[in-house]
Amino acid sequence: MKRKTWTLVITYTLAIIVVLGGFVIQYASQAAAYRDAERHAQMHAVSQLSDSLAQMSNTLLKGMYAGSPELLASVSAEIWNHSAAAIASMASLPLSDVSLEQTETFISRVGDYTYYITRRAASHTDLSEEERQALASLSETADMLSQNVLTLESDLYTGTVTFEADRSGELASAVQNFSAIEEEFPEYVSVDYDGKMSAHIGERLPLSLENAEEIDLSTAYEKAAAALCLDVDSLSFSGESGGTIPAYHFSTENGAYVTVCKQGGAILSARNTCTAQAGEIGMEKALEIAKNYLTTIGYDGMRQAWYHRDGDTVTFRFVYEDQGVMVYPDMITVGVSLLDGEIMSLNAEDYVMNHHERVFKEPAVSQNEAAAGISNELEVTFARRAIILSSGMYETDCYEFLCRTEEGQEMLLYCDVETGKQCKLSLLNRTEDGIIFS
Repeated sequence: MKRKTWTLVITYTLAIIVVLGGFVIQYASQAAAYRDAERHAQMHAVSQLSDSLAQMSNTLLKGMYAGSPELLASVSAEIWNHSAAAIASMASLPLSDVSLEQTETFISRVGDYTYYITRRAASHTDLSEEERQALASLSETADMLSQNVLTLESDLYTGTVTFEADRSGELASAVQNFSAIEEEFPEYVSVDYDGKMSAHIGERLPLSLENAEEIDLSTAYEKAAAALCLDVDSLSFSGESGGTIPAYHFSTENGAYVTVCKQGGAILSARNTCTAQAGEIGMEKALEIAKNYLTTIGYDGMRQAWYHRDGDTVTFRFVYEDQGVMVYPDMITVGVSLLDGEIMSLNAEDYVMNHHERVFKEPAVSQNEAAAGISNELEVTFARRAIILSSGMYETDCYEFLCRTEEGQEMLLYCDVETGKQCKLSLLNRTEDGIIFS
């Protein structure tokens, strides 16, 4: 090869090396900048978390001494905002490899509890001594968490810990620190209140099974076979579960399954049950099939409340009707195929958890008196008595009013039969596929 050719080859090679080297340096620089930005974002999130917890602790302390409903409502709103900010900060951190259930539950509970306090303040109800103690305990716990996170923040700035995992396969040191905070989570006063994060909700037991005797496996087989409209020999035992509602589980080769409560033998859930019919069916026929199925498996007194169609399946929601009162907590959903009438699904968990014998008192406020407080902008088209659940899963005896605005928007308004106060409002939208509540 001629000298000139060699010179060109070497020149081009060196040029390529220089260009590739430039790209490598550029990408390395970009990667370093990205890691830098990510590290700063993580430190900012930890700083925000520590600050939110500290502000939460201070504002909880203020709430103990708020002397007016207006001030208490204002303080409660602040606490809720700090709680939301703390949750957002945790969500932005790479903590998916560890469980932080206690920490997240505590922060959410503080926000929800203070929302409950706000509702109380709106009705001009003073804080009880128990509620003051709860606020003090929550404040102390928030302060301890803030100090722990503040220590972690300091270690992040000095580089003692990091969110970057090493090659040994162990969790990043900062993630391990969060895990340690979770494991050493301090005890605080159990907060029971009318809210979705109340401590009592996790301790609820199925009311319908309170005095029911436990059935053996053989009896469970028979109940499962009846629910699936099959012979016992067609079933396979899939195991049993504990938890809030202990149950036996059965399945078939074609994917059908049924869950039977250990206590009493009620059918808790099922899928793909009973023999299908020939040809497509209409909505009325589907409703009749669903009603008959509920009666067959032992759920009497159920009344269809609303439905929703999804493709070739329609899901009906039934509630228990007791002495003319619609008991919404005792709900069962049944899915029916519109292609052949097969029962596609059953879920009776709400019924099992909430159903019990109720005694209805004479209302302190009449239906007409309750209706008098409804806005003049609404036309009441229907009314009846109903039981609904509050956010804390407490039952409220109400009047249910179906109302309509001038524009045709329908809504359900609920008024407490004891006080006449309006306690819930749901928008109702009717579509060709059913009824949607919001």
